[in-house]
Amino acid sequence: MPNPSLKMVGGIIVASHGQRISFNLPAYPVIVTNAQIGGNTLISGAMNNSPTGFDLYLVDSNGNPVQNAWVLWGAIVPDEKLNGFKGEVKLLGNGVNISFSPPFPQDPAYILSAQPGVIAGAVNNRKDGFLLSLIKHDGTPAQSVWVQWLGFAGIPTTTLQVTIPPQVSYTEIGSGYGADISSGTYKYTIDNGYLKAWVYAYAKLPASDVTSYLRVLTYRKIQINAPDNNFYNCNLNMTVDVKGLIAKIDYAIPLGASDTQYLGKVGVGIVEWPDPYNFQNKPGYSAIVWQKASQDWLEYLQSTVYTTYGGLVGYFVPGYDALVTLLQVANQSIDAAECVNGTYRLDFRNIRLKGTTTYCIYAYIEGKARAVCLGAAESACEVDFYHHAPYIAETASRDPLGGRGVKILNYNITFKSQ
Repeated sequence: MPNPSLKMVGGIIVASHGQRISFNLPAYPVIVTNAQIGGNTLISGAMNNSPTGFDLYLVDSNGNPVQNAWVLWGAIVPDEKLNGFKGEVKLLGNGVNISFSPPFPQDPAYILSAQPGVIAGAVNNRKDGFLLSLIKHDGTPAQSVWVQWLGFAGIPTTTLQVTIPPQVSYTEIGSGYGADISSGTYKYTIDNGYLKAWVYAYAKLPASDVTSYLRVLTYRKIQINAPDNNFYNCNLNMTVDVKGLIAKIDYAIPLGASDTQYLGKVGVGIVEWPDPYNFQNKPGYSAIVWQKASQDWLEYLQSTVYTTYGGLVGYFVPGYDALVTLLQVANQSIDAAECVNGTYRLDFRNIRLKGTTTYCIYAYIEGKARAVCLGAAESACEVDFYHHAPYIAETASRDPLGGRGVKILNYNITFKSQ
């Protein structure tokens, strides 16, 4: 199971060839992968390994790159005293004898990965090593390929176990939704737990420049139950469903021209306050789930996937990070300029929360649309997590996403031993 405190991360995601998988480990890890699409096994591996991630190698049996496949991956920094793993990343050939000392105390399991596109396995397994098998898909032995292997025979009994302080817990005491930025043409609501938002800009004849902007949030209010107001270390896990698109219409014609600009962003976080509005000015933690912008507005995109806000004293912990994992992908709209329809898991790791304090766990939709008209060319642009008229990318009776909005499906806070 992924556990950064044991130098182990991983996940099950939908991913594509060449995609960057990001994480945060204290040293270079050994990375193993497995992949399939439609029940058919794929050739996968990790390239450009680093302590902060790797590039995914993912092809079919013919060597063709594959998109949107299910991938199981694990990245582990071998530490026999902490997590019990042995392993290495090395340029090797078929038939090499792998050996190490001291040996495992009992029979281990070995798992291997090799690239590009080589079948790797361990034979003649021993407590102190194994014989390496590297076979190409034509059945011939492979030489001089990058191999990553891990051996495991159980976590050492000396590993400290993390316990939950019984005196620290949390209680949900309320919920709500609302906007903290709004201008122009927009609409938002809450429906069956889904926060829905729509931002629209329409530039009319003969000349106009119209911008609409909205940021709207849904939140759960919690109280930290503790004997005092000291900081307590914990992890926050959230699962959110995200369904929306960005659509536009613009022209360049002899009698004029039109243009559109857009920004769409979905984020989550936790903030120390009775409400989450203007969270960027309050103490807490925030992560971007999804964001897209037109070329002119790329400066609005956040350069990091996680951050702390306001009053860093007490909140920052060495090793703090946030991992965003795409769990499931649903139907997309091929007519939209941008589209998102998936379920995401957010792991805020090594954060600190105050006892006897009120927090808000939130998700937000931020949309900005601009339309410009010159001469006889009108334009329109919408950021649509609502399925609201005028339906630039689809009709009132057809929603290719099967619903719109952002919903916090679940969340959990796990407090650590202090």
